Amino acid sequence: MDTDLIGRAQHGDEEAFASLAVGVGDRLHAVAFRILRDTALAEDASQQALLTIWRDLPQLRDPARFDTWSYRLGPTVDDFANALADNPNLEVTTPAAVALAGYSGKSVDLQVPSDISRCETSYFVWEPGIYAQGPGQRWHLWILDVEGVRVVVQSTDYAGTSPQHRAELQAIVDSIQIEP
Repeated sequence: MDTDLIGRAQHGDEEAFASLAVGVGDRLHAVAFRILRDTALAEDASQQALLTIWRDLPQLRDPARFDTWSYRLGPTVDDFANALADNPNLEVTTPAAVALAGYSGKSVDLQVPSDISRCETSYFVWEPGIYAQGPGQRWHLWILDVEGVRVVVQSTDYAGTSPQHRAELQAIVDSIQIEP
C-alpha cells in the first residue's frame, strides 16, 4: 500500500482517498456480498464503510497498517443485520443482540415467504449453489464481531421441522467455540 497516498488522504486530499477507495471498496464489497448475498445491499454496506473510513482516517496512526485497519472499520455487525432486515424478498425478524462463543453480535432469521409469486423463478438464491426449497424455509444467522472481523454462523430448517430438531440445531450453534 502506498503510505504517501494514505498520508495525503489523512490530510483531506480527496483525490488520494478516491484512489485508495478503489481497492478497498472492492474488497469491502466482496465481504459484504458474501454475507448479504445481495448486490444492492452489499453496495450500500460498503459505501457506508467507505464513509466511516474517510471520517476516521485522520486517526490512523500507522499508514502501513491501512489495509488491516480499514478492514476492521468495514461494514459492522449492525450494518449487516440491518441490511438483511431490509431485504424485501424475505420475511425477516428484527435483529436482536446476542452473544455466541463469547463474542457479541446480532441474530436475525430470514424465511422464504408463503407467497413466492413475486419471485422471478421458483426458487430464491441465497448463495451460489444453495437455493430455497420453498415457502417456510428459514435461515438463522448469528453475525458476530470477532476481534474486528465479522463472522456469520448459519443454520437452516424447513417448514415441518420438528421443535426437537430445531432445539438440536440450536444446541449445536450454542456449542460453537471460536479461536481467533
